[in-house]
Amino acid sequence: MAIDDKKMLQTEMINNSSVIHVLSADALIAEWNERVNNICPINLPSNFSNSNNFFNITNPYNPVSSAQLNNPYLSYSNDPVSSFQFNTPYSSSPNKPVTYIQLDNYYSSSTNKSESSAQTNNPYSSIDYNKILNFSKDNVASNIPTILDFVTLGKLLKDLGLRNGNAILKNVNGRQYVILKGYANSRSILTGTRYLASNPKIVQMAVGTIGLKKAIRSGGMLTIALYVPIEILKFVLDDTATFSSLAGTIATDIIKVGIGTVLAELSALAAGSVTTVAAAPIVVAIGVGVLSGVVLNAIDDHFGLTDKLIAALDEIGDEISKKVESLERKAGRAIHQFEREIIYRAYRFDIDGY
Repeated sequence: MAIDDKKMLQTEMINNSSVIHVLSADALIAEWNERVNNICPINLPSNFSNSNNFFNITNPYNPVSSAQLNNPYLSYSNDPVSSFQFNTPYSSSPNKPVTYIQLDNYYSSSTNKSESSAQTNNPYSSIDYNKILNFSKDNVASNIPTILDFVTLGKLLKDLGLRNGNAILKNVNGRQYVILKGYANSRSILTGTRYLASNPKIVQMAVGTIGLKKAIRSGGMLTIALYVPIEILKFVLDDTATFSSLAGTIATDIIKVGIGTVLAELSALAAGSVTTVAAAPIVVAIGVGVLSGVVLNAIDDHFGLTDKLIAALDEIGDEISKKVESLERKAGRAIHQFEREIIYRAYRFDIDGY
């Protein structure tokens, strides 16, 4: 067994393989930096530990990439789990980037310890951002407009009531008015008995044609405004995402929100034409909006419409790329031919004088 006093390492041959026994954390780091191109076991003694019970190992081919070795049993001096081997996927070729390393425990002789391997993963890799963002989109962003509609409905019911809260639309000289029935003195917001349909109070409470349209369309625009940043954030965080997937997902979201908005608006206007109950149209709009969203998402999932659109965009992108590459090659050949012609003419002029 050879001992390197400078690095506090011990080297010996085991099964025709060179094995490094580490006596200090600095020695392990130095040896890893030197032997990253070789698959060489590095053994830790059973009593090896330091104050933090872990140390960092840097990948020399990728300064950004680092691994943290954290042996949970290092504090136990009698624990036989003390040997690790560092392997690099491209150790035979130093010209290839080492993008990850695998940390395996080769000598787990303890029958009471089922954990015999570890992976040097990013400490935040266990967080699935895609799931978090999908949950935020499906359960938070999609419900915010509905919650705001319920808030408006609550204000309307509180101010007008359900039984006596009747609203009648009447056109006078080309202008639409909303005539409210019931006791005006008992109301706190809509204290009058007749309003123009464009009156800010009427529009805010989603009463009348103008108020309903504005409330429903605002909800659709808010939904899109919440969906798009979430999809962009998913695209930024996912290294495998493409522009086609981003564009395809946003496009189908806009289409589904648009269809749901139109259905909710038509249903609400239809309800307003058959009943004078002021709260009825907005109730219908909320119900149809939620139901249409569920149905459209189910149809999308069943037929894979978003995936098909993304695939179509990928094909279009590939075709455009091929055409651009073809044009670049043609332009390159034309430039090359032009250069050859210039050189030839210069040569002839130098030789023949013309």
